[in-house]
Amino acid sequence: MKTIICKNPNERLAHFIEHLQMSVSRFEKETGSSVSSIARFIKGNDLGIKMLVRISERFPQLNVDWLITGRGEMLVAPNSLSEAELVESISQLKRIVGYLEDTFIRNPLG
Repeated sequence: MKTIICKNPNERLAHFIEHLQMSVSRFEKETGSSVSSIARFIKGNDLGIKMLVRISERFPQLNVDWLITGRGEMLVAPNSLSEAELVESISQLKRIVGYLEDTFIRNPLG
């Protein structure tokens, strides 16, 4: 799979939606987000942890680490992870979510 280089999570999410051949409004409906919230994110607003979790639940093929950091590939290859790798990936995602919660929810001013 070709590595996609996007500068930030906003561009990466826009690229993923394009990959799905889906409109932004359809993506918002699929993820249960409010009207224009994803469109505002693509234009530079913050996404929020709850929305990130909804996106990852609805689109498990999306590599959340790629979305957040740009590392790795956009998509997780189906059945490519062993059980141990899957457990580690879930653990890593929980650490990322915990960090984001600590940084942006519990201590919003730094």
